[in-house]
Amino acid sequence: MEESDKAYVYNIDWRGLSLVDAVGLTSAVEAVSIPRNFKPTTDIMPDGAVKEYRLPSLRDKMLPSVWLSRRAFLEILYSGLAEAEQTGRVQLLNNTEVTNIQLEELGGGAPIVVCACDTATGQEMRFAPRLLVGADGMNSDVRRALTEWAPKAGLPDDHFSPVVLDSPSSGLCFKSMPLPSHPTFRKMKTQPKSRSSPFPILSGIFGRPGDSEGAGDGLDAATHVPIDTTRVNYVYGVKAPPNRWMRLTIFPVGPATTPTATVAMPAGHVIWSLTSGPQLGAFLQESFPQLDIPSLFTEQQLDTIAASRGGAFPRPRFLRHFIAVLPPARDSTEAGLSTGADLPNGREGLNDANNRQIINGISISASAAAKAAPTGPAEVAPSAPAANPSITRGCGVALLGDAVHCFPPDLGQGVNSAAMDALALAKALDEASGDVARALPLYEARQAPEAAAIADIMRVGAPYQYRQSKIGTLLWMANFLLRMRLSQLAPLVFSSQVAIILAQTTLSYTEVSNKAGHIRTAHSHRR
Repeated sequence: MEESDKAYVYNIDWRGLSLVDAVGLTSAVEAVSIPRNFKPTTDIMPDGAVKEYRLPSLRDKMLPSVWLSRRAFLEILYSGLAEAEQTGRVQLLNNTEVTNIQLEELGGGAPIVVCACDTATGQEMRFAPRLLVGADGMNSDVRRALTEWAPKAGLPDDHFSPVVLDSPSSGLCFKSMPLPSHPTFRKMKTQPKSRSSPFPILSGIFGRPGDSEGAGDGLDAATHVPIDTTRVNYVYGVKAPPNRWMRLTIFPVGPATTPTATVAMPAGHVIWSLTSGPQLGAFLQESFPQLDIPSLFTEQQLDTIAASRGGAFPRPRFLRHFIAVLPPARDSTEAGLSTGADLPNGREGLNDANNRQIINGISISASAAAKAAPTGPAEVAPSAPAANPSITRGCGVALLGDAVHCFPPDLGQGVNSAAMDALALAKALDEASGDVARALPLYEARQAPEAAAIADIMRVGAPYQYRQSKIGTLLWMANFLLRMRLSQLAPLVFSSQVAIILAQTTLSYTEVSNKAGHIRTAHSHRR
């Protein structure tokens, strides 16, 4: 379900919530998530001082969003499939690895063949889907199969190659460290008064380095105060050279979810050279005197954290083309493929009856998606339309999510942009009455500009929130403040910065980029 050293916390905005509404899982998300309740962002300083920053000017204009762990979100999505799985409309294969994807433009047999293996039993499986959706991430196997297929289909070799951009946050390394359910820090007896910032959003993006060299004279080591895990917390380390200075981020998590502290630092930072638990524990304690490291992490946890290499933020990238329409399939028995009776557990993965059943299921979801709005639940069609034999034979491949566009997590749009892709694909299938040959070009035509726009937005959204460059941070801050002030004085002439537009409007990514003046022509992008 998740990699513990990459324990993602999602901020799901109206885009992701539209998908949640469309599939009827709003109440399930509300039960385990934390609304973005605009509590002050908390800075926990090295001497134990607490500084809070509020959102007085922007708070009322932000659209609803929730904080939710990746694991909790996946569990909710799987729970939404329970009834469909019980009735046989959906089959979930666990412990299954795709071993090969074959695509053929011409010739007999099935145009799409997916080979897989049950990693627990070694059982091999083959499927001939009418529609193959590659939602398999940045290193997509489905995209790789499309790349190999392109020359055979008479397409340019680079037809499915990504356009790669640059971002100041690309290449930063990160990993998450699990915390106790109720983590604490050591606090001073007398605290400075909390204050509101005239530009509060900058606190969470930039914050401050440690104000002291050590714990401070006023620190009472016996005073342990809980960290409020329903708000964003930044824990600052003592003053140190750039390759040793530290900041931990604790994002809000819902009930019964393990909080985590995330570190995001350049690849040359000393933390990535620490390979043992004792080394890591000593470094963390030196960096964060306000924390009692032995009470937060066991020795085994420190060993595990030190051994982990975590992940790295990718360069923004997007595809211009991410669908393929293939000729209709011949009957599965003519193609020489396994029939449902030959598959494990009697799966009917290769016959037309199951294909019709699957496309009907998509049509139900698409009807809901087409009617979904940012606020309010979607209406779900009561029953699937009758299958039309004339359109149940077309085949195609479509990519979505990170397989189409990926970027650093600066603005929390990875999960939200993937949700928009899913809704767009479902809507296209619905509008085309399940005709894959008509639906997939509709989907690509609508989402290709969106993929380019969101990748472009990420270069300027909030790439310096990690404080990896003092000069870059100051320039970005000046731009942010200037745009915010000018947009207040002359809103018809100047727009806010893209991070604010994303959070305050229901504009598409293309509209956001155009409004902020950051969209470029395709010719200006570099591979």
